Amino acid sequence: MIIGDRVAIDNIGAGKACNDCYFCKYGQFRHCVSPAEETGGGFSEYITRRPNGLFKLSDKMDWNDGALVEPMAVSVHGFRFAQFLPGESVAIVGSSTIGLSAISVAKYFGAKTIIASAKYPHQAEAAKNMGADIVVGAEPGELEEKCFEITQGIGVDIVVETIGGTSAGPLVQAAKCVKNTGKVIVLGGFRNPVEIDFLQPMIKEISFIPATCYANINGKHDFEIAIDILSSGKHPYKKIISHEYSLDKIQEGFNIAYDKTSGSIKVHIIQ
Repeated sequence: MIIGDRVAIDNIGAGKACNDCYFCKYGQFRHCVSPAEETGGGFSEYITRRPNGLFKLSDKMDWNDGALVEPMAVSVHGFRFAQFLPGESVAIVGSSTIGLSAISVAKYFGAKTIIASAKYPHQAEAAKNMGADIVVGAEPGELEEKCFEITQGIGVDIVVETIGGTSAGPLVQAAKCVKNTGKVIVLGGFRNPVEIDFLQPMIKEISFIPATCYANINGKHDFEIAIDILSSGKHPYKKIISHEYSLDKIQEGFNIAYDKTSGSIKVHIIQ
């Protein structure tokens, strides 16, 4: 790296990691036992992070692409952590920022069929733009019915849960959609305890795979693969940017970002 390079920052893992503990030695920087103290976030004028948490942007990428590296890396990590195989079928629960990145990643890694659910019309349109083969609504039973229809009653190989929230509903739906012995990648954030009846997942021998943030797997960081995807020109992820605001209008930007009825998907603050 040299002064002036444009970079994406692993702000949570490698950028703060000690690089010496058990988890760091295995590339699992998110689980570092001695991370550096916080020195400011993405809206700071300056921020201090360790060099191995910086990833140079391709010359083909602009700043908007750079801001999309992190959410793309979240989905990259989930698919790699779950050891996804080309040719597998995928259902994605939710089509907000992470759900849409999961569509791009599934396509990049060679998914056979991609089904996505979307609550709002603008999310459904974005899911189609990202490359979903089939998009259904968010009404109870819609995604489950379609998953079984296209797999002759078997269920899909992989379900990616991207909603999270305060109830177990998204996890229950994912468990219904996946085949026996299938995998559920959990990317959604569950901030409160949720209860789930594990009888059916146990009978089906489902693997729930929570995936948080990013890591270095087999010698390559998830950010590096996200940059490869975004710089390839084959995945129109930048189309999910629905709004842009200057820094002095940041509160307006946050208000729009939280109000999904406004048509917002990814809101960028531009300095």
